[in-house]
Formats: sequence, structure tokens, C-alpha cells
Amino acid sequence: MANIPSVHDFLSSYRMAYDQIKGYGREETNRAYERLLDVENRTDDIVEAQLIMEREHLVLDTVIADNRAIAREFLEAADPGYEVTSAVTMATVGVYADAKSLDEITYLGEISKGRTSDLAVQISAKVQLMTQFTSLFIAYENAKRKIREGDALADKHAQSMVMTREKIRKLYTFMKEDMGLSFEMMESTPFYRISMLNPSGLDELWRLKMVMHPDNIEGIKYILKEEILSDRTMEEILLAPQEKPFYGMINSRLHPEIREEFQRTADEMNKDIAFFKKNREEGRPATADELAGRMADMNSRLSSVNVKPQTKAGNVRTSFGSAGSSIAKDIAKSAAKDIGKGLLRGLFRR
Repeated sequence: MANIPSVHDFLSSYRMAYDQIKGYGREETNRAYERLLDVENRTDDIVEAQLIMEREHLVLDTVIADNRAIAREFLEAADPGYEVTSAVTMATVGVYADAKSLDEITYLGEISKGRTSDLAVQISAKVQLMTQFTSLFIAYENAKRKIREGDALADKHAQSMVMTREKIRKLYTFMKEDMGLSFEMMESTPFYRISMLNPSGLDELWRLKMVMHPDNIEGIKYILKEEILSDRTMEEILLAPQEKPFYGMINSRLHPEIREEFQRTADEMNKDIAFFKKNREEGRPATADELAGRMADMNSRLSSVNVKPQTKAGNVRTSFGSAGSSIAKDIAKSAAKDIGKGLLRGLFRR
């Protein structure tokens, strides 16, 4: 009968591996090996030791501990209501946060590779569309305000107001009928609610954003239902009191101190979050396109167990930005023709 190895002997190969990586700054992996090697202090029975290792995924943790830590930091730092980060993050780093085996990571990682590029372009298309939608309301309200104030160029503002009203009508009809994206859906979906407030990121992952006054959502709803889609004449609209206010944007060039105050508040709120402590960048936060590019890059790095965990996700630069923006604009322009109404409805209802 063959000798049954002791738990100490059984763990000897893991102990050798641990000795080789100690001192390289891989804290999570070091702790994973320590938990694995500690099994010999918990039992002298080799069968029970193997059951503990399997049940607690101790061997798996030694392989993916650092990547899992990065994943959890991303999930903690991302805004779950903002699809630019949350959708791609959950499709990629979420694999590491909850995976129970290497086979599961390999399988889900391969799936996420294909999904992430599509998601990045789809989300860029959504951002482009919502930017256009909100910008039209800002232009419409600006023209209305100028007319009511008796601006010297009132005739031109009146022309702009009429043209913008028609543009909003056409765009909203397209969004609702071809995309299945009604205002009620926008109002009830966190991503669209944020997008209607013209967000500007205050950190690398846009966890915190500077937005227009939240009451503008009610303002847009009122303007859309009572002015844009109604049969009221422009004279009736201009002479009647507006029941719901629409607040303009803060001009950061004229009032840079406002933006600076928001930035200081965001920095203070983010200071204890692990991702920002480790990946703090100098200069401005990422643009929406750069952000989508980082998410796509994060997928390619984390979808393989051989990824080097020392790489800082927040410092990666990709070529996605300009290409993604161009593709997104093309999609927005020809979506109904080239993609089809059914796919559009699926895309914008997600």
C-alpha cells in the first residue's frame, strides 16, 4: 500500500511557488498562498484538507487573487447607474469578482471579449444620441429665454426656436418609434436620467459627475409634452407661464471656481476608495470615449488568467477614442436603415 502523504508534504509544491513570488509586491497573491498553506494548521487529514481547498477555492485564489482584487476595486469605484462604466465592467471584471473556477473564468472571459467591443460602440451610440437630445432642449430654451428678454436678435432666436422644435419632434419620433425609447423609459432608467442632465466626469471612472439641475428632467418632460409635441402655437407658448423650470448650464469658462468646487468635493468623496488611491492620475478626468476605451482594454487584460496584475487599469491608453466616436456617429446617423428597428429596440432598452 502506497504511503499517504501528510498535509504538510502535500502542500510542499505550493510552498515552493510561494517562496518564488514573495517580495514582488503581489499582496493579494501572497495572502492567498498564506491562506492555502494555513490548511495544515487546520487539519491533519489529507482528504479533509483537499475538501477545504476545494470548498474555499484556495488554489484558484493563488492564481487570480490580484486580478480579483482589481475587479472588486473597479466594481466599488464604478457608478452602477452609468452604463459607460457599469455595463462593460460587469461584463468583464465581474468575471473575476465571482468566478469559482479557472474553467469558468476562461469560458466567461472568452465571451466577454466578444461582448465588450460591441458594448463600447453601443454605449458610445447611446451617449451621442442623448447628447444630441439634451443639446436640442438647451438650444430651444435658450432661444425662448432670449425672445422673452427682448433680445435685439429676437427674430433670429424665434427662427431658431421654430427649427429646434421641429428637430426635437423628429428626433423624439425616431427614438420612440424606431428605438422603443419613450420618455417614460428614459425617465425611469438611471443611465438616461443621468444623460439628460449633460454629465461631466469628475474622476477617472465618472463615479461622480457634475450635472445640470435635477429638476431639468421634469422641465424636459413638460417642454416635450406641452410644447414640442403639442399643437400650441409659438405665440401661445411664449405668452403662457412655464409651469416647470429649465435651468441653464453653468458656464465653466466664466465661472471656473464652480467647477473647481465640484472637483474638490469629488476628490474628497473618492479619497478613501481603493481604485482612486492606487490609480490617481494627474490632470483632467477621462472623456466618455476614453472611458469606454479603458473599459474595453480592461476586458482584454482581465479575460486571461495570465494578465500581469501589477498593471494599473487607470493608466492605460488605447486608440479606441477617435475610432469609437466615429463609429458611434455613423450608427446614430444610419441606425434605422442599417441596423433595423428590432435591434435598435433591443439596444436602447437594455
